[in-house]
Amino acid sequence: MNQKFAFDYATLPYRGTGTVHDIVHINWRVEKLCVQNQELIRDKVVLDLASANGNLSYPCLTLGAKRVVGVEGRLSKIQEGQAILNSLNDNRDHDAMEERMEWVNADVFEYLSKAKPGCFDTILCAGFLYHTVRQVEFFLHMSRLKPKAIIIDTSVSSNYCWYGIKTVLSGGLNAPCLRLHREGTSLDRDTMTDDGYVLWPSSSFLEGMLTDAGYQPRRIRCSLNDALLGPEPRKYYRGMKAMYVGVRK
Repeated sequence: MNQKFAFDYATLPYRGTGTVHDIVHINWRVEKLCVQNQELIRDKVVLDLASANGNLSYPCLTLGAKRVVGVEGRLSKIQEGQAILNSLNDNRDHDAMEERMEWVNADVFEYLSKAKPGCFDTILCAGFLYHTVRQVEFFLHMSRLKPKAIIIDTSVSSNYCWYGIKTVLSGGLNAPCLRLHREGTSLDRDTMTDDGYVLWPSSSFLEGMLTDAGYQPRRIRCSLNDALLGPEPRKYYRGMKAMYVGVRK
C-alpha cells in the first residue's frame, strides 16, 4: 500500500536495525498517536513515559511541543537518544530542539510519585503498560497529576469471565481484567522487573480506569486498510493491541 505519513522513520536513525515492517509500523504508530492528536501536543508540556531513545519524543518536538520530558530507566537508551537528537539538530532546521527536551534516568513510578499535579499537559504512555504489574497504581497517579490528556498504546488481553459466577455481577463478557504473563528480561524491549511477570490489561479495564480517573476515553480505531500495512498494525485491528486517548472531563 502507498500511504503518506507525516514522519518517515526509514530516514531517521531512531529506526535502529529495524526491518521494513518495523519502519512501517512506527511510521503508522506515530501517525495514529501523535500526528492525529497533535492538538494535544502543540504548545503543550508532554511527559513521555518509558521513552527509550526518544522515538516518540522526537515527533512531539517536531509537532511543536513546548517541552518534552522523557523518563527512561535504561541510561544507555537515553545516551543513544541524546546522540540522535544532536545529530538531527546538526543536519536539520530545528531551532534548539534539544533545549526543549529533558531526559530523566529514573524508574517510571518513582518519577510519577514525585511529580506535582498540573505540571504536564499531556502524558504519553506507549509500549509500557503491558511491561508492568502496576497498572492500577499508574491510573492513581494519573488521577492525582491531572494532565489534560493521556495517550496510551499497549498490548491488551481478551476479556473473560469465570464459569459459575453470574456474568451480570462480574460485568459479563466485558468485565475489566488484568491477565498474568511472564516475559523475558534479557532484551531491551522486555520488562525491567527481575522475575519477568507482567499484567496485560483488557480494553474495558483501560476504559474503566480512564473514566474513574476523570477522563473521557476514546479508542483509536484501526481499519482493514491499517491492517494491510503489516503484522504489527494487524494486531491493533484484531484487538491484540489498543491505543486510547483520554481527555479530561
